Amino acid sequence: MLALEGDYSSATIIICGGSQYNAYLNQNIYEPAQGTCGRIVATNPNPFWEMDTMPLVQNVGDMVMLPTGDVIIINGA
Repeated sequence: MLALEGDYSSATIIICGGSQYNAYLNQNIYEPAQGTCGRIVATNPNPFWEMDTMPLVQNVGDMVMLPTGDVIIINGA
């Protein structure tokens, strides 16, 4: 059996980018993407959202967790 090292008692959720609410109804290719990231520690007894701004707007991005604990956002539109 593989023994895991580290503290896995905390779960952080990160959501970045996207489109304006109901953008799909407009069917407009010029609708701006979002440049925000929301982060919440879901295992916190009193969770709250922390908001950050990305250097560039992003839509349909893929996040990859690196061995260093950093997250990189690749691809997208």
